[in-house]
Amino acid sequence: FFAPWREETLCSVLVGIACGVLGCFVVLRRMALIGDALSHAVLPGVVIAFLLTGSTEIGHLFLGALLAGVLAAGLIKLVSQFSRTKEDSSIGIVFTAMFALGVIIASSLPRGTHFDLKCFLFGDPLAVGTNDLIMMAVVAPIVLLTVFLLYHRLKIVSFDPIVAGTMGISVAAAHYLLMGLLSATVVVGLKTTG
Repeated sequence: FFAPWREETLCSVLVGIACGVLGCFVVLRRMALIGDALSHAVLPGVVIAFLLTGSTEIGHLFLGALLAGVLAAGLIKLVSQFSRTKEDSSIGIVFTAMFALGVIIASSLPRGTHFDLKCFLFGDPLAVGTNDLIMMAVVAPIVLLTVFLLYHRLKIVSFDPIVAGTMGISVAAAHYLLMGLLSATVVVGLKTTG
């Protein structure tokens, strides 16, 4: 039944599994907007990686988008930590600024440059290729294994970071690990989900 769309379906299923597992911790930490924010905040990284490599293959764009995602997570933490802005508001500030920067860079590309911005913004599951599936087949097990191995630490940090800190668990390290896993999942799932 799914023979014509086997790769596309399998990639979408893997994205759903990885995002579902990470989404539980994100919602517990009251950061539900972060997934959407990261998917928009990686746009400058995608466009810069495209400018440097000239290719829209996910392997070429992955590093730029991942660096932009981790940068966005760090900026969100800095804005909320060093200002009176709450974390959900700082998410909105950072992702809007980074998305705007990405649109400005993309609109300054030379005429005739083939960069399908619509595919990255809205997603196109039927545009998924073998390389996208391979990347997701690597990222999804890493996410699942990391959550399995660090489940209790992530759970404690998500429910009560103060208690986690008194138990000797590095709350900042857990935060950046979770944001890194989420960034990797969002970046690899860009073609599928947008």
